[in-house]
Amino acid sequence: GVPAWHGRIQDLKMVQQAYATLWQEIMIDARLVHLNIASTLLARLMNGIEDDDDEEEEDVTADSECLESILMASVEFDPVGICAKALGTRFAKEFGVKAVPCLSHEVEWFQERMAHKTPVVVPQRLLNVLRRGGYFDLQRETQEVWFMENVRPPGEGEESAVVEKAMELLKRAGANDVTIMFVKIEAVVDPVKHKYMCRYNDAFVQYHVNDSVLKLEKPAEAIAMYVAQEYPDGHVLLNLMCSSK
Repeated sequence: GVPAWHGRIQDLKMVQQAYATLWQEIMIDARLVHLNIASTLLARLMNGIEDDDDEEEEDVTADSECLESILMASVEFDPVGICAKALGTRFAKEFGVKAVPCLSHEVEWFQERMAHKTPVVVPQRLLNVLRRGGYFDLQRETQEVWFMENVRPPGEGEESAVVEKAMELLKRAGANDVTIMFVKIEAVVDPVKHKYMCRYNDAFVQYHVNDSVLKLEKPAEAIAMYVAQEYPDGHVLLNLMCSSK
């Protein structure tokens, strides 16, 4: 039981732990799947609840934290993230595997830099939970796309010849330490228009180029230009532009 004295809770942390454990048991109980509790909880955390029947009690909106969001985002009360992972799975089922939760001011960023993903605006309290449920922050999402998923070296034959030509152009412009990798990104918008063509990987000292560049009229020149734009020394891009005239 929870220690209480004259109707007042004496140990708040004990109540929080008990409530967190209750939710974890609900999420893993196969007998309750048909009740679709995860979907109901996701909707509550996403949209909030308004109680118009009680004028004295403040409305609970999605802008404010609630006990569920606090506990499910907490390593202390849900060490392995059972509830967070369950909500992450439900989020993917309801909004699609390409959906990514974000705040309202982050939508434009996603549309410009992660065009293959579909941003879904959620309140901060739900975002805190989903961060533990398999959805990363903006920087980590970018790293996943550009540096971890579908990355490959240039293929033999024509691809290798194109990359060698690009590296020669870069070398003439002053870039001697360039390693180029290709990454396949299924973008829903024009990657050239949205500057979605190349990123520099600090960890591996590599330039990851969107392989859609191979479809351009002059792929070698395009690769050299996009790599030069990411190169730390701005003189490389300037030299490349001057040499192409």
